[in-house]
Amino acid sequence: FSPAGQSTGGMTSASEIMAFKITSNGTIAWSNTWGSDLDESILSSSPLNGGAALLLRHTSSFSGSDPVARNATFGQYALSGEEGIVSVIIDADDGSIGEMPQPMTNVTHLSTHPLGLLAVGHGTAVDLGCTDERSSESQNGDPALTWFTALLDITGECLWSNHVLGYIPFEMVDVDVTDVGRAFVHLNIGEPGQDHPPKTTTLNDIQIILSKGRDTVVMTLEPDGRWSSILHLGDPDRDDTGFSVMALNDRSALLHADAAITLSGTDHSGE
Repeated sequence: FSPAGQSTGGMTSASEIMAFKITSNGTIAWSNTWGSDLDESILSSSPLNGGAALLLRHTSSFSGSDPVARNATFGQYALSGEEGIVSVIIDADDGSIGEMPQPMTNVTHLSTHPLGLLAVGHGTAVDLGCTDERSSESQNGDPALTWFTALLDITGECLWSNHVLGYIPFEMVDVDVTDVGRAFVHLNIGEPGQDHPPKTTTLNDIQIILSKGRDTVVMTLEPDGRWSSILHLGDPDRDDTGFSVMALNDRSALLHADAAITLSGTDHSGE
């Protein structure tokens, strides 16, 4: 695939990263590809002033392969590790990569934030260099279910982190950050069709309580790293699933979900 005759940079694998800039009149100003001769994929992308931040999963080599390492190339930089997740900042003027890709261990989503980038991921944010913990006091939880949010500046330095103790299975759905830095974090929690004793997770002054099946929740995360409110949609007789959230302003958002809810005394079920 080569848009408008632009060079694709020599794609040689089943999956590489491609970006191109479309001008206001519909023409393509530039296009670039990055990766290795194995596979790369985009986890998320966020616009920045003068460019964009991409969160990428790269696979540079297979264990025991010959040759052992096949470098993944991002602009002038080569990553020789077998597999990893990195953030890449691209310039909107020419599509170049100005800084060395930053390792983003365990991160699954990046969103533009007034102070930099808001990261969401599995486990803890220790590998991102985060030491300023804003969540509730540490308790024993399931490491496999623990997740975090972290605020990073544009260079990748961690400003604060906020981990969520693992008591309830979760699926990251979507994040939208407002101009003032308040974030709407959308999650599906629980397992479809599962019946179990109630489980509770405490986040600062709010609680997530799950009693049965799958529910969908939207939580607000303040610019200082504290959780402030929650919208919980869940019917005990069905599984409820969220698809996306879009901030309208710093106090309201649009939610897309398949759920059973009651509004003004009227029951609704479906998307």
